[in-house]
Amino acid sequence: MEWDLVAGRCSRTGAIRVSVTGPDGAPLATAQVRIDQAQVAAGSASRPLERGNHRVVITAPGMREETRDVEVTPGQTRQVDVTLQQLAGALRLEVRNPLGAPPPGMRVLVDSRPLAAPFTTSLPVGVHRVEVLAENFRPLSREVSILLDQSVELVLLLEPFPGSVRVLTRTGGSQVFLDGARIEGEPALRTNVPAGVHTLRVEARGHRPRVSEVTVLPGREAAVEVPALEEAGPEELECNPGRSRSARTEGHCCWEGQVWAGGRCRGEPRCPRSTVQRGEVCEPVCAEGRVPMTDGFTCCYPGQAVYDGVCRGVPRCPGDRVRRGETCVTDRSPAFFRHSAAGLFGVTWATGSGDNPNLTRVGRVQASFGFQAGPVEMLLGAGYGYGRVTNRELSSVTGGLAVGVQLFSWPRGDHNVFSPINLSAGLLGDFVMVSNRTGGPQRFQGRFGFYLAETAYLLCGLGLRVYYEQTLVTESLPSSLGVTILATSGRPACR
Repeated sequence: MEWDLVAGRCSRTGAIRVSVTGPDGAPLATAQVRIDQAQVAAGSASRPLERGNHRVVITAPGMREETRDVEVTPGQTRQVDVTLQQLAGALRLEVRNPLGAPPPGMRVLVDSRPLAAPFTTSLPVGVHRVEVLAENFRPLSREVSILLDQSVELVLLLEPFPGSVRVLTRTGGSQVFLDGARIEGEPALRTNVPAGVHTLRVEARGHRPRVSEVTVLPGREAAVEVPALEEAGPEELECNPGRSRSARTEGHCCWEGQVWAGGRCRGEPRCPRSTVQRGEVCEPVCAEGRVPMTDGFTCCYPGQAVYDGVCRGVPRCPGDRVRRGETCVTDRSPAFFRHSAAGLFGVTWATGSGDNPNLTRVGRVQASFGFQAGPVEMLLGAGYGYGRVTNRELSSVTGGLAVGVQLFSWPRGDHNVFSPINLSAGLLGDFVMVSNRTGGPQRFQGRFGFYLAETAYLLCGLGLRVYYEQTLVTESLPSSLGVTILATSGRPACR
């Protein structure tokens, strides 16, 4: 933008023309000019400029102030060109990668504008946002304050996405450890592994362990195939508890008092405590339904195997015990309650017809809650009933108490809540109050009979029961076929 500062045409006056541009060379529309402390509007003459020296001051928001001393000659116009510089500071940015060199394709943005390496730039005074984007690394975003004529150093550390490690072994019974922590599964899989170099160890009983390093890249899976482990010599094997090596056993693991002869340990062993002698071996004394394992020293429940001296797997518990994780504990409840103990909540639909010739159809939808202790089940419920008596439709609200006693169940013992087969039969009794919505009186109804039921527990505590109820003694409630959705809690197999 230009200012013409002209006054009169007498020989004692002259003019000044000022042109102001920004750092990019473009005219700066926000600039302001003062002549001898007087503000001058763009393109106008403020007052006559006498012969002599005059001070021109140029300012603009966010720019450095510039001052010029201009000598005015009568009858002439002096041209003054001014380029204003920003009020700025410097930013020096360093991006570090914990995995080594900066990742290829990394982008640095300052106020959404790309910044090229070596990531040093001049910025206006104020707050600016710095962003770093790289594939397989978490985006980084920071705000930085730039001060006048000062250099700000900012160090950002890239955070790689985690990867995973999948290990396939060729030796049966192998155990896989990553950085000392065991990995389960076959093949062994560990997710959420920090990117970088990790130590992998594979070992198996009777074999030399294999130790190697595996590099996990950000967001990638490192697949490792471990070849068959080399068999360890007799002197390298770790003896099972209670056995040891000696000169008499020629480096083999035998019970104390034995010698190595004919390719095996021979002689009468001196068995440690908690074991008993069986010929030329010592077997553990197992109790509480446990059985000896192949290591000759550990007792586990049927269905389990021993790994590093620890029983692993789902145990098959004896009748007086219930499963808790990978062990069996004593069920201290009375025998009457051991079959099942559960809180019940169900939604029932039932329909049927009775022996009363006037009663041609009756049904009931009911929500119930209660408990089951051993073979006894008690439910308190409320619902909606319908029926037809002598060609007249009935609609009623019902509420009452049902008590059942289970006489037979298969399979016996604790319910397997994941089994679709749980057959049962027993006696039942209903005592229901009916309030007719179609104008009939309130009344009580009773029923006594037996039932057959199949309950499929598809999830722990959630099941579906289909049942048939045959009435033996009744007032007006019929025999019925129904379906109940059960929600239970407290079953031993769910704990």
